[in-house]
Amino acid sequence: MQTAVGESPKLLLGCDFHLSYDNIQKLSATPKDFTINQSSYLLVEFPDQFVPEQLDRVFYEVQVAGLTPIITHPERNPVFARKTGLLYHWVSNGCLSQVTAQSYTGGFGEHPQRLAEAWLDSNLVHFFATDAHSTKFRRPVLSECYRKVAESKGESTAERLLKKNPEAVINDKPMPYQPPPLRPNRPERTRHWFSFLTGR
Repeated sequence: MQTAVGESPKLLLGCDFHLSYDNIQKLSATPKDFTINQSSYLLVEFPDQFVPEQLDRVFYEVQVAGLTPIITHPERNPVFARKTGLLYHWVSNGCLSQVTAQSYTGGFGEHPQRLAEAWLDSNLVHFFATDAHSTKFRRPVLSECYRKVAESKGESTAERLLKKNPEAVINDKPMPYQPPPLRPNRPERTRHWFSFLTGR
């Protein structure tokens, strides 16, 4: 995450924590090595092809250790695309979620955008982030996303998701009030003419 004072950016350490047995053992020993700005908030990235077994138990142990998992870019993950109720399940059990701003504004295609919009409608989004990789592709700019959230959900929601919630995380403070999660409707995929053959 990044904050700015005037024209001077301030960089804070953190990582997308990959769920693996070895990483979870290291997290248990030295959690502050992985959290955002040595806070109690942990970014968690899922594998693209499967949900690890006993993940409920893993999240429970992470939370018992005093950490809050933040699930990153679920709208771009094929597992969440197939099983959209997973996000509701884990948010209902104390996790938070972070959606990529360009997904919400259409930069990653129609289906990630529809998921992001449906999850926002269902109070399942707590942060929008650039997930920036360079100044050219996936740039570190949130203004377009902020405008769309403000136009769709109001200025107060845009302030909460793009300013107040991130500030709570980097300052290791409790999250401000979040509206309770609602079970989302599954966005419909566009069906192709050959879908009756593939079952997709």
